[in-house]
Amino acid sequence: FMAWRLLCDSAFNASLRGVAVIAGALAPRLRSGVCAANTSAAIFHGTADAFVDVAWAEASVAWFGGAHACSIQLEEVAPGVSRQSLSSCSEGRRLAYYRLEGVGHTFPGAPLIWKGLGPTSDFDALGSALALWGLVNDDDILSGGGPRRCARWLETVALLLPLTILRWTSP
Repeated sequence: FMAWRLLCDSAFNASLRGVAVIAGALAPRLRSGVCAANTSAAIFHGTADAFVDVAWAEASVAWFGGAHACSIQLEEVAPGVSRQSLSSCSEGRRLAYYRLEGVGHTFPGAPLIWKGLGPTSDFDALGSALALWGLVNDDDILSGGGPRRCARWLETVALLLPLTILRWTSP
């Protein structure tokens, strides 16, 4: 839920290149108007998520597409992974929604930390997000070269996330 807020609230995302939403949705009461900032997003959601229903994520994506006048293209990018690409949106926004069949409330491409989250996937979510933001080549990610090339990015994100949260919560 917090990542969707980062995507849509210009007070938070003035300097963000992109936002990745893992197993999250935007609450219906917050789906009004358009997102205030020109930030692209990669959304990943598993159909076996027992914590956040996949229908909520898909409703958030549908709202984003309608509110920002996006054109939509659907394609299968890997076995069990479909991508809904929203492009030509108002003010250059882009969104890619990845639906992962049979995957739970987990980070695709990362190791399973707790079985209670449900099944995971070896699909490279981080690499796909970096490709959307133009930081790596999409063909390299989909051919399987992504996990090795993106390992350093994941380490960087893991180090910066706690610092970012502290910054937002500190007076």
